[in-house]
Amino acid sequence: MKIKTNFSIYFLKSLCFSFIALFTILPCESFAEQVVAEVDRNVFAITNGSIVNSNTTFIVSHEGVLVIDTRPNEDEAIKVIKAVRYVTSKPIKFVINTHFHGDHVFGNQMFDGSAAIIAHKNVNLFLEGKSGEDHLTMFKNLGTPGLEDTKIMLPNITYEKGLDIVFGGLKIELKHLGKGHTNSDTVIYIPEKKILITGDLVFNQKIPFAGHAFISEWIKRVESLEQMDAKIVIPGHGKVGDKTIISKMKQYLQDLKREVSESLKNGKSLEETKAEVTQNMGKYKTWQNFDNWLGGNIEKAYKEFSGK
Repeated sequence: MKIKTNFSIYFLKSLCFSFIALFTILPCESFAEQVVAEVDRNVFAITNGSIVNSNTTFIVSHEGVLVIDTRPNEDEAIKVIKAVRYVTSKPIKFVINTHFHGDHVFGNQMFDGSAAIIAHKNVNLFLEGKSGEDHLTMFKNLGTPGLEDTKIMLPNITYEKGLDIVFGGLKIELKHLGKGHTNSDTVIYIPEKKILITGDLVFNQKIPFAGHAFISEWIKRVESLEQMDAKIVIPGHGKVGDKTIISKMKQYLQDLKREVSESLKNGKSLEETKAEVTQNMGKYKTWQNFDNWLGGNIEKAYKEFSGK
């Protein structure tokens, strides 16, 4: 399937961003905690958001805007819209959800009627019905604020393997490489700019959430990302970087797999494995969420590799 829009590219004059060298990103405007930066001409990354710090990217063209990921609630989605409006008054034409996790999709309802929402078909399969409502309840139980009136807004354009969008003369490639962080992961690649938007296949300096993950497959997906010709990498969480952040993510997953597999080989119980692997993974203690999420990652890997 191929979507083409007849927009011409609009070379927006930089507002108050500076690009001193490749990957040097200086903040222009702060909307609460979040930082908005122009990572390339007309491509903006919003990072350091509140709550779960999921990232958003938006691309400006002559006649519209494309937004990638809508944040975990209405308030955070409104901050995204304010950031877009700081840059342009052009309408938001497309929204892309990189996967089904609530911190990337629960802001969808704020774009209802103003944009086509695009995602892999498994996003819809997960979010519709009871599984979607259970996921929303999980976020509420975790203490995520601002979800009282949230209605799950499903994407209205889905794809299975790949989808190309020509937006403002710029080719934007959506790719589903297979199961990884979830079974619904979309990566977005802009070949002309060599920009790769990874969704949660890559976290930068943060222990990832692995509740719906396939650890062995995730490693393969990250290896595929390493092979792509990218100079700028926008992760699902954490600061924008280059391909080294992909390699660090792969190393973390490989270390997790190796350590858990070794504990299983030695007949260790889950609790023994958690204690042993946590100690052995101490080099990641400087990563955010080490104390909160590493145990869950170990448990997920233990169940996957033990066949439970």
